[in-house]
Amino acid sequence: MAIYKYSALSSDGQRKNSALIAANMQDAYHALKAKKLVPISISRRYYASKRISIEDTLLFFMHINFQLACGVTIDGAIDSFAESHGDKFLNIVLLRLSDDLKSGMSLGEAFENCGVFDRVTVGLLKASEKTGNLTEVIGTILVFLKLQSQWRNSLKQMLTYPTFMLCIAFVALVFCFSTLGPQIIALGENSVSGLTRLAIEIVPKIPELFVGVLFISVVVGLYVLKKGLWRDMLIHIPIIGRLYIALEIWMLFKTLHIGLEARLNFINTLTLAMDAIKCPMLRRDLQVIHDKLLAGYSISDSFSGMQYVPTSMIIALSVGEKGNNLKDSLKHISDSLYNDLCRQVKVLGRVLGHGMILCTGLIFLFIIYSLFQPLYDYIGVVTF
Repeated sequence: MAIYKYSALSSDGQRKNSALIAANMQDAYHALKAKKLVPISISRRYYASKRISIEDTLLFFMHINFQLACGVTIDGAIDSFAESHGDKFLNIVLLRLSDDLKSGMSLGEAFENCGVFDRVTVGLLKASEKTGNLTEVIGTILVFLKLQSQWRNSLKQMLTYPTFMLCIAFVALVFCFSTLGPQIIALGENSVSGLTRLAIEIVPKIPELFVGVLFISVVVGLYVLKKGLWRDMLIHIPIIGRLYIALEIWMLFKTLHIGLEARLNFINTLTLAMDAIKCPMLRRDLQVIHDKLLAGYSISDSFSGMQYVPTSMIIALSVGEKGNNLKDSLKHISDSLYNDLCRQVKVLGRVLGHGMILCTGLIFLFIIYSLFQPLYDYIGVVTF
């Protein structure tokens, strides 16, 4: 996707200067023709991402929720956010969204046409058009986005300082061995250990080796992404795989909960949840559950064969289904899963953070032992 700036004539002869998002120049031209505009000039501005960040999405829906509460129309709320936000790409997206709404497109179709909002958000907004509870749905979307933002920010905060210190340690390692290493060898090769000589030869080459390793990693990573294998591989990584499964299971039950909150029936809510889940194995399980529900099985019986759903949650589903309070049961399940997800995020953050700090300390100890210890010994000999 890219942003194209254009100048065009409308049907009444007015000149219009604006921008749009399109895959290529030809698509941009056809988009202008669809708006009944005669293109004068079209120029590509810069590459655009297919998604906007959770933080920007959260700010956007917070603004929309506030404006709707104040009685502002949805397209007016979108326009006011675009005027106050500094991100050019997001502003173009919102401009396109506002234009689609003003041209008579439905809310769900307009958000889907943008191509930057996830399917769960689009599905909930489409449901709100049928039920007439847009304000409630936006509030539900806000809660969902806040929860996603919280656990991500928690992990980032825990890893920022250890990552910074580890980078400093690597820079110090390469700098010390590149500048001081040859001088240490020149002072007295016999007084330098074999490990130090080996490090002095290898460490200065780390930047070159890093470029090679990075290139190979990028090639392998692109292949894995293209084949869609990374999610299956991620499951088998200790701690990270367990966290990934916990995240997907929470996404499943939270989506089921907010779908029922938006007054969707359970089948449509499950279909919405299937769009939110990315793990192929879980998607296959959900397809089996979907088929069982269509065949007349109860919700609890359909979920009973799911590998990563504990028995206690199956029982909670059964109680909620029989007591006609399934929405409350799903809320309690999703809240419990979120608490467990946050706990696992903290565990992962502590493990990675402590590991990075340990590596940082070992690097500095290695520098002291390999370089400064021989230098200290040499100074002692000279003094004597």
